[in-house]
Amino acid sequence: MEIEEPRVKEMRASAKLVYSILKDSDRRLSSREIAERAQVHKRTARDALSDLEAAGVVVASRDTRDARKLVYEACTGEHSPE
Repeated sequence: MEIEEPRVKEMRASAKLVYSILKDSDRRLSSREIAERAQVHKRTARDALSDLEAAGVVVASRDTRDARKLVYEACTGEHSPE
């Protein structure tokens, strides 16, 4: 897994994995979906997402199907979150 984003390169492994999953996804994902894909505990996924959000490489938005849930997406050069 090669991470090109400089803000992510120095982060812990779980954040790199979560970022990679989001970057490769064709849609926004919930923290539960991310945890399942990464095969990590939900808390680990949420902590990684918090770090990535703080670094400005991931954004959260409300799920259009269920406003109680947040969904996440990577900010990349090719594609910016709406």
